[in-house]
Amino acid sequence: MTEESPRRRVLACLGTGLVVGLAGCSSGGDGTTDDGGPDDSGDGSDETTDSQTGASPSDTTGQGSGLTATGESAVEGLEIVDLERQGGNSNKILMFTTVRNTGDQTTDLSEYNYEMSLYDSEGDTIQGSRGYAKGDEVAPGDSGTINVSHSVEGDVADVARAEVSINCNGALIDGAYCQS
Repeated sequence: MTEESPRRRVLACLGTGLVVGLAGCSSGGDGTTDDGGPDDSGDGSDETTDSQTGASPSDTTGQGSGLTATGESAVEGLEIVDLERQGGNSNKILMFTTVRNTGDQTTDLSEYNYEMSLYDSEGDTIQGSRGYAKGDEVAPGDSGTINVSHSVEGDVADVARAEVSINCNGALIDGAYCQS
């Protein structure tokens, strides 16, 4: 058995550390970006469902316990079919929004305006700023997701209800179903 040189031992440790570091950087990435707000890591996921599906909204973990969510589309050709709260942190709600293309054109979900309104248990609006990440391109009849986020002035635990909507409002909105 030969004795390992100190140089080889250092190189082996560096190589192992580099592989572990790269694995940590690449795991869990979904290729999306958000609005540049605080880190979205947090307490796990909370699930909610769109009231249009007939299922009752629920939130079963940690922050914002009892959070309900509803979705509405003002865009003919798109329908919100599911809302699922994901992670977040002490000042951000992140909602994975599943949208079904009920129209006859392929469209990119990020080419529409998404708004999320947040309310406390008294029904008062919770102030903050919104943003969303890149969405999926969706063929007619298929569904895709877009991540809609909303920063909260205060504590996310105060949020009792979230309403997500899709529309064609805005100067830079150019979705296939927004053009006349």
